[in-house]
Amino acid sequence: MKSNVQNLLKISPSILLVFILVFCYSCKKTKSNLELPSQQSNLCNFLNQLIEDDQKYRGDERIIDPFFAIIDSMKKAEGISRDKYVNEYSREDRLAYGKRARAIANKHPIDSLLVDSLMKLQTEIDHKSTKALITYTKKNGYPTNENTNCDKSPDLIFLHSPEKYWKELKQLIKSEFKKGNINKTQAGLWLRHV
Repeated sequence: MKSNVQNLLKISPSILLVFILVFCYSCKKTKSNLELPSQQSNLCNFLNQLIEDDQKYRGDERIIDPFFAIIDSMKKAEGISRDKYVNEYSREDRLAYGKRARAIANKHPIDSLLVDSLMKLQTEIDHKSTKALITYTKKNGYPTNENTNCDKSPDLIFLHSPEKYWKELKQLIKSEFKKGNINKTQAGLWLRHV
C-alpha cells in the first residue's frame, strides 16, 4: 500500500501539468464570446477572440523549438545584424552558428506529451472557431477590414480549419469570391489548403 502511494507521488511534472490542463479545459464553460455578434460593436470583439483563440496553443513557447530564438539571441548578443549574418558570413560560419544554437536547444527538449495535449486542445478550438466563422459568413458575408471597420481579419481561421469542414468551405469560399467579399489571393490560398 505504501509503495503504491510513493509511486503515485513520482509522477513527472510534465504529465501532471498535462492532466491539470486537460482537467481545467474540460471544466471551462463554453465562452459566450464565440456566439455570433448581434451588433457591429460586438463584431470586432468576436473577430479578435477568434484570432486570439487561433493562436492560443500554437504560439505556446513550451511547444515551439527554441532553435531560432536561440540563434537570434546569439546574433544579438554578438552585435550581428540579420543583413550582416546573411550577406557577410560564409555558409560554413552560418552552419557553425546553427550547430551551436542546436546544441543549446537540445538541452531543453520539448515534451511530446505536452505538445500532443496542447494541440488536441487547439484542435477543439479550431472546430469551434471554424464553425462560428462559417455561420457568421453565411449570414453576413466574410468579414474583412473593409466591410467591418475592425482592424483585424480572421484569415487564419480557415487556414487552420479541420478537414471535416473542407467541403463546405470550398463552396463557401467560391461563393464569397463571386460576391466580392474575398479577393483572389485569399480564395486561392484557402482553396489550395482545403
